[in-house]
Amino acid sequence: VVGGVVGITNMPRYHLFGETVLCVEKLETHTPPGSILVSDATASCLQPLPPHYSLTPAVPLLFMGKQVDTFSLSLT
Repeated sequence: VVGGVVGITNMPRYHLFGETVLCVEKLETHTPPGSILVSDATASCLQPLPPHYSLTPAVPLLFMGKQVDTFSLSLT
């Protein structure tokens, strides 16, 4: 990740660039409201789930040419 100030006039802003930022943006857009998107490895570590939580399969995402199976963790 690379960060820097963008803009000189009006309102300069600090902005982040890089593949990590793109991955996070992709995760954020594919996460249902009120839930957390987790990988299949994390989902298996969370078993058994505490009461009032549910884990449902979500859309597989493509990161750097590899398909990653994801799950949506939410309160029931």
